[in-house]
Amino acid sequence: MRLISIVKTSSLVGAILIGILTAAIYFGGPNPPTPMVSTNNPFKAVDFSDLPALQRFTAKDGAQLAYRYYSPKGKKGGQIFNLTNYAFNNHEISR
Repeated sequence: MRLISIVKTSSLVGAILIGILTAAIYFGGPNPPTPMVSTNNPFKAVDFSDLPALQRFTAKDGAQLAYRYYSPKGKKGGQIFNLTNYAFNNHEISR
């Protein structure tokens, strides 16, 4: 008697899981999230037309790394940013 109830319960749980999986495939899952206005809008007004040219550096392991060099205005030194969103976000500050 106990074995029969275990088999019935396992079958019911399996059928429910298969039903949920089938519904998820049929309805296509969740929609992609909408872009967050708070993170995208601040950079719409930034002029990226004067980005410094890409330069390349070969790392010890042979990988090619791209970067942009911002030359200083009247000072010694400069700023180098690798190609990440961080570099584009700092373009306005680095000019």
